[in-house]
Amino acid sequence: MSLSEDVYYNVIKKTTLTAIDLILLYDNMVLVGMRKNKPAQNYWYVPGCRTRKGETQTNGIARVASSELGLDIDPSIPKLIVCKAR
Repeated sequence: MSLSEDVYYNVIKKTTLTAIDLILLYDNMVLVGMRKNKPAQNYWYVPGCRTRKGETQTNGIARVASSELGLDIDPSIPKLIVCKAR
């Protein structure tokens, strides 16, 4: 299903197009979890989510760490890894 150009630009105006995934390293291991819900149900994943409208990447990192992991982290410490879509 494709969206009309008007609907597409309306969606962009009201939503965000960025996401955050946290890759947490400890003692040469990466923290992963098993997803319980769709679309990636029963697959391993790293904690993350889409950013909220107007939310900075830094605030999003802190929110994901707190809400998904119960961690209070300094979001200025993580390294940014930019991935381009293929």
